Amino acid sequence: MESVMSERNFNSYLKTVVDYTVDIRSRTLYLVGEIDQDTVLPAIQYLNLFSSPQCFKNHTDPINLVISSPGGSDDMNFFLYDAIQSCAAPVHTI
Repeated sequence: MESVMSERNFNSYLKTVVDYTVDIRSRTLYLVGEIDQDTVLPAIQYLNLFSSPQCFKNHTDPINLVISSPGGSDDMNFFLYDAIQSCAAPVHTI
């Protein structure tokens, strides 16, 4: 049995979690606005999702993280930085 989620099941799952800040096909996350808990925690969840072998066959392909922010919480910035460093896939920040 294959451990990777079928495309149909995965698409159904994505309809419940995906919003305008994610481009699944290009593996790109858009973090827009002030860096706070409301923006960083979903971004970290997507980083974990993209680097999960249970969800993606290409889980080691690079992830693009586009950040457009005036700043915000130092704690959340460090939390995001730690998540990027621990991600299995390389993360390219733009």
